[in-house]
Amino acid sequence: MILNNEDPWEALENPSAGLISSRRISADYLYDFYFAKDSSAKYMLVFSLSKPAEIHDKILLNGITVGNISADGNPSITLTLKNNADWQIFLNVCLDLCSVASEATNEDKAIDLFFRRLLYWQYFLKRNKEDKLSKEEQLGLIGELVFLEKYILSQYDALDSINFWTGADADAQDFFIGNKRIEAKICSSPARNEVHISSLQQLDNTECEIYLVVAYIGIAASDVKDSFSLFLLANRIAEHLQGTNISAYELFIRKLATVGMFLDGTYNDSFYIVNKLKGFEVRGDFPAITPNNVKKGVEKAKYIINLGYCIDYEMSLEIIFKKGQNGRIA
Repeated sequence: MILNNEDPWEALENPSAGLISSRRISADYLYDFYFAKDSSAKYMLVFSLSKPAEIHDKILLNGITVGNISADGNPSITLTLKNNADWQIFLNVCLDLCSVASEATNEDKAIDLFFRRLLYWQYFLKRNKEDKLSKEEQLGLIGELVFLEKYILSQYDALDSINFWTGADADAQDFFIGNKRIEAKICSSPARNEVHISSLQQLDNTECEIYLVVAYIGIAASDVKDSFSLFLLANRIAEHLQGTNISAYELFIRKLATVGMFLDGTYNDSFYIVNKLKGFEVRGDFPAITPNNVKKGVEKAKYIINLGYCIDYEMSLEIIFKKGQNGRIA
């Protein structure tokens, strides 16, 4: 998803009553999309058409009005933002809609894709904008996305990679690949060298192979090379997927939504850098608390693992994710 920090509507003139001011978004799009502003200075997206289009009555977007007007003599589909202060999220919506609709080979299909995508955004925008991830939740998500970007996406095709991300689906582990389950964690204090385990099931290897992947991260300034915020990391993955596989991109966006993250520029205030990643095989006497080694009656547990006691279980990520003869992870 392409984002920038400049408000594209700000430079548009405030038109006279009954008129709109506009500029075409990009000649790269197959169809005519415009940033526009009405006489009330409301921000708009205009999709100019060759013939009128019926507005889907099921579309009720939070903070955005869907309509149709005649713009410069052409029938158009319009989106109007109710509060201009929300322009950044509106920009996300507009660019995404333009990109998806431009996949169509004719205008009728473009309109259909446009409205189908709007139905998705309707679901997505239902969340409360004030609901924010805790710092612990943000760091947990960073651990999952770092591993997704650095290893899974480099080994598998895009759609498979996003399907393997099961942590977003409230599964016990973060990734499930064949018989391998991977729990991705963050260690933000190398001096303590520890990770937090949040359930008895996370490292339960009774029926599958379990691997613990730890990203050692440090706090960094925004101008440090390779530094990233949670927003920039997630947005970078989204941009890659959008240019690779639109189905994978849409699935990724939906999974982000299920964990409470929206690509609207939030979570762009704290920056980190990955110092190293380590892998551990959960086997034998690995220090884990699971349903098999607790007394009856213990149903929930959270605990901390000191990784200094896990040296004998350390395994390089290259070995864990080595490729077989068919080019897939063995």
